[in-house]
Amino acid sequence: EHFPDKALVQPESMCVVGDRILTDVLFGSMYGILTVHVKEPLGLKGDNPVARVMRTVENRVLLPMLRLLGVGPAHHPAFVSIDGDDANVLSTSKFSDSDTADDAERQTNK
Repeated sequence: EHFPDKALVQPESMCVVGDRILTDVLFGSMYGILTVHVKEPLGLKGDNPVARVMRTVENRVLLPMLRLLGVGPAHHPAFVSIDGDDANVLSTSKFSDSDTADDAERQTNK
C-alpha cells in the first residue's frame, strides 16, 4: 500500500502531473489523486529511450483510442464539469483564476 498512514496524506488533496498515461496518470487515478497529463516532459536530456517510445505510443495511439471509446477523466472533488454533469467530462476548476493559493487553500479546508 502506497499510503499506509492515511491520516498523514489524503489522496484528494494531492495532484500528480506526468507525461505518461500508463504510469503517472494510471497510478494517480488508482489512488484517487487528481492527475494532469502533459504530452511532453520538461526536458528530454537523460530520458530513457524506452520511456520515450512508450510516451509516443500512449499519446498517438492509446489516447485517441480511449477518446474514441468515450473514456474520459475520472471524477475528482477538486473539479466540476461545465454543464454540471460530473460524469467523465471534467474541465472547470472550482477555483477561479483570480483565486490566490491562500484563498484556494482556505476554500479547500472549509
